[in-house]
Amino acid sequence: MQATPSLKARDKLIQWTGDFVQKSANTYDYYEVSSDINEQQTIHMHGKSYTFLYAHAQTHLSGGQKGVSSVCVGVLFGGKLYKGFCLEGFERVVWKKNDSLIDQFSLRLLPTMPTPTTPQTSSLDVAFHLISGTFYLSRLEEKMGDQTRILYLQSRDDPSNAQKFPMAVLSVSFLERLRVHNSFSIKSPIQENSLTYLSLEGQKYALVINTSPSSSELTQSLKCVGAVQVSANLLKGSFCIFGYTHVHFSHQEDFLRFEFSDIPQNSLQHKFFITFRFDQGAFLLYQLSRQNVQINHEGVQKILKTRVIYRQDRDDPNHKAPIGMDSLRADLITKLLSKCQKNGYCI
Repeated sequence: MQATPSLKARDKLIQWTGDFVQKSANTYDYYEVSSDINEQQTIHMHGKSYTFLYAHAQTHLSGGQKGVSSVCVGVLFGGKLYKGFCLEGFERVVWKKNDSLIDQFSLRLLPTMPTPTTPQTSSLDVAFHLISGTFYLSRLEEKMGDQTRILYLQSRDDPSNAQKFPMAVLSVSFLERLRVHNSFSIKSPIQENSLTYLSLEGQKYALVINTSPSSSELTQSLKCVGAVQVSANLLKGSFCIFGYTHVHFSHQEDFLRFEFSDIPQNSLQHKFFITFRFDQGAFLLYQLSRQNVQINHEGVQKILKTRVIYRQDRDDPNHKAPIGMDSLRADLITKLLSKCQKNGYCI
């Protein structure tokens, strides 16, 4: 019996998803990919049919722990499957056809439940606009609970529609770029005490820590840092960290150390430390570590466990693969943690 177009498309999408996992830098023992044709969605626009389907990949670490989860989306049109996008950190896609907008189709990406090896993330609502047979990004929202953060809105960010983003543009690096852009835009006012000036190698730099006052749980848990070379008004590096409510930094010679912490729960607090070394005009990752701290009723802290996820002189002693500030993204942190576990440093 000949396979239906949907079954052929599903098998092709599973292959693409497997390729995406294998090309990633994540460490894993094995992975599984699945796709249910009963969860696909067919829409009709301008008398033509478009079928959306997705596949889910789950990596597993040695010892039985779950690793990174990913989803890939494809579009079946005219009997041919077209690549949509793949994203790490999500495990399910929900289709949301908007009948009031004839040329628009939207979907929701549901996140992976946080584990010791996968950081907490938010859900994404994504809308695409069909133009001349191609789906382009029209709206991208990040959601946590009842709070919403609009990362991209075509009518706001590109009203003339001169810069079209096709569906394939969706990636972890693209999301991080939008988060940074939103965090440092004038529409997101920054408190005065988040601006600090530093002198490094004879140049003046402005260190901006986004601590925008907001009652939004999403905004409070997303902290972004940017380093601007003042004379050239040039952003030399930036990164965002999700899941922490407070950030402090210290500066000693050529080293910048950031301490991220959450609100203590049941006397337990989680801290995340990032240290950069400034070298020849670049902010390079020197050390990355996590720490669990117990706080008693008098406020005295006791360190329970520390994991040094990355240390340059340990993991890259010959400086063959320096990590710049702009490269510090959620997917990279996950990869570094997986490598640390595999090498026995993070047990």
